[in-house]
Amino acid sequence: MSRMNLVKLGIIGIFPLVYTPLCKRCLLLNDSISSLISFQGTVENMPPDLRAIYNRLSNFLGVLNDRFRGSLQIQFFDATTPMGFWKTIRYRIKEYPAFIVNGKKIKQGIQNIEEVVQEIEWELSS
Repeated sequence: MSRMNLVKLGIIGIFPLVYTPLCKRCLLLNDSISSLISFQGTVENMPPDLRAIYNRLSNFLGVLNDRFRGSLQIQFFDATTPMGFWKTIRYRIKEYPAFIVNGKKIKQGIQNIEEVVQEIEWELSS
């Protein structure tokens, strides 16, 4: 019985508040956060260029799910959080989204997602 590899994909980007879950205590402490989330709660409120990036990223995630089901673990890191900021510095990220495969910076920018798929396939075959 062969053991299937698990590839870890980290995606660092600037994600709208609606996609960055906050704890319930944080929401209770600050009503302005709650109103901001309800105001920005839809993709339609995004600027067109940002909406295009997130639509392409969403489609890319669908392809990854179909192609690598069960062998890929995806984590999102918002660059505006402490962990995302640390990863931005650690990997010297200058353009979002950035893709980290098994701890190695692969590509930055939405135009390079095909190369991310190639790297995932290489990691699974090794």
